[in-house]
Amino acid sequence: MKLHAYADDEQLYDTDSDPIALDQRMQREVLKANTCYTENGMIVNPSKHHAMVVGSTDQQLSFTTEDSLNLLGMTIDSQLNFDKQVSLICKKVNNQLNVMIRFRKLVNTSMIKLYKAYVLPHFQYCSVVWQFCSYKNSEKLEPLNKRALQVVFNHRESTYIHQQLDHFTI
Repeated sequence: MKLHAYADDEQLYDTDSDPIALDQRMQREVLKANTCYTENGMIVNPSKHHAMVVGSTDQQLSFTTEDSLNLLGMTIDSQLNFDKQVSLICKKVNNQLNVMIRFRKLVNTSMIKLYKAYVLPHFQYCSVVWQFCSYKNSEKLEPLNKRALQVVFNHRESTYIHQQLDHFTI
């Protein structure tokens, strides 16, 4: 059993080819963790306990599992296909782009700076984890980045490659 902690967020995780053994180990570890929290004056909130099985099993587990979890701003799903993460990125980037378009004439700063500050981080955050997402998801992200660069350079006619190579350095 392994524990990963960051700030006030902790994850217990383990692996086993035997789902029954894994279930029993998880029950023991959650009980130990909850006891430790209580002994140290912390309030345990079981409604914040979430579990996910990566892959699949026909074994009924003693705890409720979810299809996806949000871990430190990253949505991880049980099949590791990152559909929800990519959809969330698309939604956030589209929202940022729409704000940039609406306020383009009111903002007295470089659109490249706004892109780097408010759009690019959505593409880059934890990308080492999801960079091998499916072709379908890649096909959602690439046109979105193309649109973002067209907004930044206010030029719909120039090619995407031209914008990347000639005008923009990350």
